[in-house]
Amino acid sequence: MRIFIYLKGTTDRELLYRPGYKPDIIENYSDANYGGDLQTGQSTTGVICLYAGAAISWLSQTQSSVAISTTEAEVVAASEAARENVWLENL
Repeated sequence: MRIFIYLKGTTDRELLYRPGYKPDIIENYSDANYGGDLQTGQSTTGVICLYAGAAISWLSQTQSSVAISTTEAEVVAASEAARENVWLENL
């Protein structure tokens, strides 16, 4: 029911896919919030994948292990983005 309420309240929102915009290219962006969970010390990963200028996939999740540096947290996030890209390319 919550999904239908959300959809009804966002009918003025849209994703605009542009034909011919970077054809056959999936753009991936990732970021990490190093140590964002103050209780566990785990970082948060965010990934968005774009095709034809609009989102086709996105995720935000807590990383499974505690990173010991911002660089490690960013590498884990980039790895998730690469994994999502491989999955989408195979789709």
